[in-house]
Amino acid sequence: MLDPRDLKARSMLALAERLGGRLEVAQQHIDAVVQEMPIDYFARHEQYEIHKALGHDRKAQESWTELWLLLAREPDSILEVAFDYAAAGRRGESRGILEEAIRRAQALPATGAAKRDFPMLHYTLGFLYDQDGDRDRARSEYSMGAKGDPAFVFPHRIEEIAVLRGALAANPQDGRAAYYLGNVLASKNRDEEALAAWRDAIRLDPGNTIARRNLGRALWVTGKKEEAASQYQQAIADAPEDYRLYVEIGNLLAEMGAQERRMKVLAASYIDTKRFADASTLLANNTFNSGEGEDAALSLYRKAHLGLARKYQLAAEHLKAAAEFVEATEYPRNFGVGRPAMQSQAREYVAAAREYDFGGRSDEARRWWQRAATEELNPPTQPEEPWSEHYFYKAVALEHMGRRAEARALYNRLARLNDEQQMLDAEPWPPVGAIRFVLAGAALKALGRPTEARVALERALKMDPESELARSQLAELNGGSRIATGPAGVR
Repeated sequence: MLDPRDLKARSMLALAERLGGRLEVAQQHIDAVVQEMPIDYFARHEQYEIHKALGHDRKAQESWTELWLLLAREPDSILEVAFDYAAAGRRGESRGILEEAIRRAQALPATGAAKRDFPMLHYTLGFLYDQDGDRDRARSEYSMGAKGDPAFVFPHRIEEIAVLRGALAANPQDGRAAYYLGNVLASKNRDEEALAAWRDAIRLDPGNTIARRNLGRALWVTGKKEEAASQYQQAIADAPEDYRLYVEIGNLLAEMGAQERRMKVLAASYIDTKRFADASTLLANNTFNSGEGEDAALSLYRKAHLGLARKYQLAAEHLKAAAEFVEATEYPRNFGVGRPAMQSQAREYVAAAREYDFGGRSDEARRWWQRAATEELNPPTQPEEPWSEHYFYKAVALEHMGRRAEARALYNRLARLNDEQQMLDAEPWPPVGAIRFVLAGAALKALGRPTEARVALERALKMDPESELARSQLAELNGGSRIATGPAGVR
């Protein structure tokens, strides 16, 4: 006997009665369900179908309108109705409601209500087309699913596993489908399968930081903590503004007992959120072993102090800015890294000197101008050139100190980098990448050759859009600020 509390069973009974031609009885059953549960979407849709079959056009239209008012608030529930019909063997009704939902979403105006494409609607419709043998329409819908907005997409139904596996079978390169598949598998506690899906997701779509975060969390809870930390660090590199990543990796590293790494992550989070003073204090109050790469404590230390210098520059606190530029060139003892015998940091020296000049401390300014002009760019024992912006700023310092012949010689050396043959003839260890054209462009500008300088700087920015020296020099050429900012607001 039918359980009267089972609304889904009662709605299915009404469906069976409709299909069997017993429309009045079907209406009685479905009206009772809707009265008892007005937000039962499947019952609402079946009520529409029964009214339409009875020829009750006005009532059918009322049911249709009410249904879509409800579904507009809960787009994910469209899938619930589609899967209910599919489970009953009624793929036609299932396809129809998905097609209508997609049509309504695409008909939204560009302004006003937010226009969104819900990926799982397309994937599910594609799956139904696939089951019907309509491969072309299936591929089209799968493709639309891969391009849809992933925000607030949380597949969690068993049916969605089959849908997403169908999409991946049709297109094994669909990283978004792999990501969604990992999500639904995880919701069913199928951890190893979820891990495999998320690994595929980041392999196919390395920029999907949410998939990478999910993979990191899954690795963590399954005991693969070192690999989890690696995934979190990559996610942070791709999305440094996502504070949740810092919180989670901090907790993970604490659990691993990796205190030094945890402090570096915390310092990096302060820097990324422009809390430079907090980063500086944290780094000063902890001991670190020497480390390689951008996550090393010394690199974070420099970023923190250069960030503070920029902040003070903007506030016209010149002496404080100068002190921070100087601090950025230090090698604190608690980092376990000694100062190289010869390694100029002319860029920061010039920045400090200019700030001391602005602050009225000409003697101190002269000391830093002198140091920028005098220190070697690389040790004599190191034949390979450590090409960097310091080469240009040394020439700036030489010119400022009245050593114009030496300055011009260095500018000319850098300008030759713009010509492939001249560079190869002159440099045993020529620079590669954007720095070559950054240095050439800045030097050509200093030598009064603006046309060549502009071409070189524009080429540099195509290779490295983040080069602040190239941007600032090009801005001056284009009639912008006359103040060269450099990588940390160097003026």
